[in-house]
Amino acid sequence: MPLSYLEHYFNSLNIARYVTGTAQPKLTQKNMNSLPVPIAPPSEQMAIAYEVERRLSVADATERELVGDSERGLALRQAILRSAFSGKLVPQDPNDEPADALLARIEQARQADQPTRSTRGKPAQERLL
Repeated sequence: MPLSYLEHYFNSLNIARYVTGTAQPKLTQKNMNSLPVPIAPPSEQMAIAYEVERRLSVADATERELVGDSERGLALRQAILRSAFSGKLVPQDPNDEPADALLARIEQARQADQPTRSTRGKPAQERLL
């Protein structure tokens, strides 16, 4: 019996009902011996093992491609953000004010809107006056 056939079979098996113990799960020799193992003719075992390995290699290749796509997507996102923050993403209007002037104007507007005296701790009637 090819070992790869057994390896793939045991890796696909759900052994939860054969495992004992909660704090430290274990598979006893007795339970291991009671695991059902379907026996196929050697040529079929080799064909099954070959097909499982072929499909696993396709899954591995797909996973590598997805990881690469994810990394490329992250790099593209960073490039787009870099372009956006440097003003290269869309055409710029030369009549727009510089960012530092806009920020200074916003700060001045905020300071102008702040109340000049505190109303905390005063009765409601005094706050309304």
